[in-house]
Amino acid sequence: MDEMLQTILELDKKAREHVKESEEYRDKRISELGVAKELISQEENQRALDLAFKKSERQRDASEVYLSKISERNQRISEEMASTFKENSEKWIASIVENVTKI
Repeated sequence: MDEMLQTILELDKKAREHVKESEEYRDKRISELGVAKELISQEENQRALDLAFKKSERQRDASEVYLSKISERNQRISEEMASTFKENSEKWIASIVENVTKI
């Protein structure tokens, strides 16, 4: 009977050790999952930042091209206006003087 009781106690001790090892393994895995989750979250955030940065660069480049075209157009218009003024200024002045002196 003592031997049977001793065997039961030994099996109980082994079962407790096994449960303890299982709980330690579970806790370790939970901890590792937390670290993995944080790492994945950081990677996703970095990818989102990279994507936003690339989109921002593309928008900036498109804006620079648009501004360059607008600047060229404005320069061309300004040159045309200066040319028109140079060609017609004497005629306009004479016309203004004539109109003023008629009064």
